[in-house]
Amino acid sequence: MTQIAQIVPTVGNMAARDLAYRVSGLPRGVTPDDAASILDSFFDDNRGQKPRAKVHSLGLDPLSGASQDNITVATVSFGNRVPDQLRTATTYYGTAKIRFRQRFLELSLTIDSDFLGFTPLNLVDDESQSIDCIAVSGLAGHAFGSWKQRGGSFMWLRDSSDWRTRNVRVLLYGYDTSMVGSESFQDIDDIGKRFGDALLDVRYLEVSTSPGSSTLFSILDSQTATNR
Repeated sequence: MTQIAQIVPTVGNMAARDLAYRVSGLPRGVTPDDAASILDSFFDDNRGQKPRAKVHSLGLDPLSGASQDNITVATVSFGNRVPDQLRTATTYYGTAKIRFRQRFLELSLTIDSDFLGFTPLNLVDDESQSIDCIAVSGLAGHAFGSWKQRGGSFMWLRDSSDWRTRNVRVLLYGYDTSMVGSESFQDIDDIGKRFGDALLDVRYLEVSTSPGSSTLFSILDSQTATNR
């Protein structure tokens, strides 16, 4: 495996086993078992110490075109076998040649625990007929942790399907909480503008590829929570 970049760490050695991670750049059409196998191979240290990733969800990147191949996004956890590369960094980039379905793929994956921007939490049968539910955490809240059981792994937007129909696509939206350190209304305005611009990007791509597609609605959450 070739390491491309490792962002300056901010999580230190916090209980990484309790973190949820987002993996971007997986091939289209992977199953949870496929994704887990790819991650095991991706972090194989040639000593048999594979992380045994648990894949909780798969979704398609809402900002990638329909013709692109590696657009699947997963949320995963690693239990007590968190790869060393993820223990001291919030974002990790790497490339590796992976054997997948009787062929070799050169994959470039991005793995992070910040969940900035959009994160899809599920697949829908027909993207052109889906309803987008966009969940936005409250100020200083974590995009994923705000909806997660504290001290546990249950994340109700992802792990419970009782509240939604099969055509609802759930997207998290995360923003840079370092901006929420002052009482400046400009900071809040900036966050709102970035969110609005991101929504427009998603809608432009959807309308350009599938005219008449997706209706948007949002959930706003006021609680503050970390990704634990």
